[in-house]
Amino acid sequence: MTALPPVAEIQMLGDFQIWRAGTGIGLHRAEQRMIGYLALRTRAVERATVAAALWPALTPNRGLSRVRDVLYKIKNVAPELISAAAPRVGLADSAIVDVTQAQQYASDLLRPHAPSTTAAPLTQFTADAFCSELLPGWDEDWLVADQRAFSLLRLRALERLAQHRLTEHRFAEAEHACCAVIEAEPHRETAHLLLARVYLNEGNTSQALRTLSDLQRRLRVDLGLGASEQMRQLAATIRAVGRKPVATVS
Repeated sequence: MTALPPVAEIQMLGDFQIWRAGTGIGLHRAEQRMIGYLALRTRAVERATVAAALWPALTPNRGLSRVRDVLYKIKNVAPELISAAAPRVGLADSAIVDVTQAQQYASDLLRPHAPSTTAAPLTQFTADAFCSELLPGWDEDWLVADQRAFSLLRLRALERLAQHRLTEHRFAEAEHACCAVIEAEPHRETAHLLLARVYLNEGNTSQALRTLSDLQRRLRVDLGLGASEQMRQLAATIRAVGRKPVATVS
């Protein structure tokens, strides 16, 4: 059977956007919030739960009335996007949500022995899939836990992606992934160490040492921490290698 086209494509990494048949859909804040909330749920949710999450200051009856009003407005612009069989409401199964796709990519990347079991799909992954936070600028209470969880997941995924690209000698992509992690978490030691290994395997030993020096300075100035044993060992390895060509250093 031919797969049905998606009823909508929803972007939640970075600025919220939604498209239907390639055309952007303009929505007010309340509609965006409801779609964002439902997009992060794995199944349909009780209307009362939606009301309590999105409008906690309202009474239960007024909250349910607000849910009905917002659902009506969404259906006017995207009739098939929401499944609203009482008393539950949820996103249509055919809706494409970028954060859901990114979570699946990360799951594949972080699976043990991923290179051998998912070699073909891994070649399609790019750091761009993990470079944006989940709905940055939204300060909803119901969103905080999801934002924290995705932030940690994307950093781990970027580091794993960088490791794969390093072993494939795709150094520019490995560097891009490492730098995305460092931009988000400037004190994340694992990303700096990995970036130094990328430069080392490129033959850029001075740049590898500068990367470690920059990390050590940040840790000392910002956190009052000294160099770890891993940092010292890698720095010694880099100095020993000098400018000689090397095999990939893990």
